[in-house]
Amino acid sequence: TWVAKSLVSLLHYRTEYLQDHLESVARFLLDCTAQTQSVELALEGTEFWLTFGTSLDEAVVTPPMMDTIRALLPQLVPYLLRNMVYQDDQRQEILARNEMDRQEDQNNNNNSNDAMKPVFHRSRAAQQSQQQPSNNGGGGANTTNSNIDTDDDDDDDDDGDGYEQDDENGFDDDDDGNEWTLRKCSAASLDALANLYGGDDILPALLPELERGLASTDPWIQEASILALGAIAEGCADEMEQHMNQLHPYLLNNLNAATVQNNTPNTALPQVSCIAAWTLGRYAPWAVEEVQTGRQGHLLAQVTEVFL
Repeated sequence: TWVAKSLVSLLHYRTEYLQDHLESVARFLLDCTAQTQSVELALEGTEFWLTFGTSLDEAVVTPPMMDTIRALLPQLVPYLLRNMVYQDDQRQEILARNEMDRQEDQNNNNNSNDAMKPVFHRSRAAQQSQQQPSNNGGGGANTTNSNIDTDDDDDDDDDGDGYEQDDENGFDDDDDGNEWTLRKCSAASLDALANLYGGDDILPALLPELERGLASTDPWIQEASILALGAIAEGCADEMEQHMNQLHPYLLNNLNAATVQNNTPNTALPQVSCIAAWTLGRYAPWAVEEVQTGRQGHLLAQVTEVFL
């Protein structure tokens, strides 16, 4: 793990030292990212892609370096999507909290949807600043992304249940508290790479995986796939337009995932509805344009009806 940490730090602070060796280094970090036996090693490997996508000076990133990472995207992107799925220990905690929330809602005679809060990822810098405000060392470089909130003024919005309101991206994750996780880093990395390379390079590897994931009967895989769909919303906006007529109704339908199954609460996963709401927000510019141009004037009423 320390080798991976060192390489991420070297990429961040002395990128020029890796210019002639990037292919071998990147392949090593790709293998780290693919690790299924060590979450810690996979996280350190994923930090490399996030750093490459967000923290490097354009002056030191040469076209051959861009081409080197581009060539690895068909292998890398499916790994990132796979790593967005909650780990087994996280699932158990989430299910336990869902059950507690459900029982509390029943006792209070409230609709469980009132307590749902969308979840997503934020940068490691913001996570670390909350946990250790003065800590600038440790594993990997602190990275930021214009699409991932790094505002530290969240404390007033903390509602004490593990979620913290995020006034830039709607809501911050979090079913993981303030912990920087493989899931968050993977989502942030996909977001960063999508903005760096665009849809032509990202989507050929991602779309087949998304199609399978969105159609999956496993709600954890489905939730991660919707998260990935939201992560690419800005970087692949133009290329995704042709798919939105099918995806937008799909996301709207998933907003009701928890309520449809209220009679069998143990099979409901509110997190699917949460991430669907967040992803719809990411694609709001598309919906607004559809309404304004008159192509789909009914969208606003449709969305309003679902939310009400």
